[in-house]
Formats: sequence, structure tokens, C-alpha cells
Amino acid sequence: MTIYWCEPEKIDRQLYETFKKSVSRETRERTERMRRKQDRMATITGEGMIRFLLAGKTGEKPEDIVMQRTADGKPYSPGNPPCSISHSEGVVAVCLAEREVGLDIEKLREAPFRTMRRFCTPEEQAYILSAGNEEEKRRRFFTVWTLKEAHFKCTGEGLSGRLQSVSFSIKNGKASCSTQGFAVGFKQYGDFLVAAAIRDEQDNQQSLLLTITQTF
Repeated sequence: MTIYWCEPEKIDRQLYETFKKSVSRETRERTERMRRKQDRMATITGEGMIRFLLAGKTGEKPEDIVMQRTADGKPYSPGNPPCSISHSEGVVAVCLAEREVGLDIEKLREAPFRTMRRFCTPEEQAYILSAGNEEEKRRRFFTVWTLKEAHFKCTGEGLSGRLQSVSFSIKNGKASCSTQGFAVGFKQYGDFLVAAAIRDEQDNQQSLLLTITQTF
């Protein structure tokens, strides 16, 4: 699966303005209510990237692509490939897929380990706590966290889903999901953890191979 990666504050200003013109009025109005410039730019850039990627597949103009959101806020374009958007600390990542998909990125930082009991299963907690040092412990924490986020974004529940209702097993750099019908994958990219989940009709528990490209 290809993940498209972008740092809004580093892209050409003209490209950003093109993204801004292409997004829906609702998105522009929503970003105007955001306090942080970083969040405003990430929201505009994320939808803009999706529109340009879909336009490349459909032949439509990016501004003519219909974008909607589910009740839980998941973006989609009726009749077009499923998509997902994530942003963290000045970086935006998006993807398209043939089936329902969820994507999450998180910058590695101090991990709130006190929250583990709330969202991690006992097996996941054991995986995190068995790390040989604090850096690896932190990396494992965010690996599990991004996998959870990606899974619930894929199902459309977001983090309103029951966090301990799904568990991830991670061995030899590959992840598998306790819930049938999903394929998942993760990787570290610089200072970020990236994870994706996709509906797996074959239920063969294959690990997703993630490829990251900085196209924009």
C-alpha cells in the first residue's frame, strides 16, 4: 500500500493555495474555526491531496470531486476508492485503497504509559513492557496505538470503538489483528510511526507492506 506523505509548511505556497481552492466550503469553514495554523494547513492539505489523487484516477477536476464524511467523521468520496487521512505534528499522510481502509501516523514522543490499561489488552501491555530499553518501549507503545487508530478508522468507529475489543500481535516486524477480516501493517518513518488497516476479504491475515512516497 502506498502512503502519500507531505509537510504542509514546506510545500510550494501556490500548491497549498490550489489545495485550498479545491476543498469544500464546509472544510474551509471548519478550518477557520481551528486555533492552530498547523491544524488548519494539515486539514486543507489532507483533503487537497485526496482530491488530487482521485482526480488522477477519474479524470475529474479536483474541485469537482464529491467529498463527504460519515457521522463519525470518516472522509469518503461516493463511487470512488476508499481513502484515509491522518496528520501529526506538521505532517499529513493519505492513502487510497480498493477496500475500506484506515491510516494513522504519530510522531514519536513521550508516551503516556499510564493509559495502557485503558486501551491495551494484557497481551499488548506485556509486549510494550518487555522492551529492553525506554526508547524501544516508547516505540512499541506507539506501534500499538497507531494500529488501534488505523483499525477503528477503517471500521468507521474512530476511537469511540471499544479499544480493548481488538488486539494486535507483533512478531518479527509484522502485525496481525485478532479480529477476522482485516490486514494490517506498520513501519517507522523517521520520527513517526505509520500504521494502516484494510478490510481483508480473504481473511488470510497477511501483513500489509507500506511504501511511503513524498509526491507533493
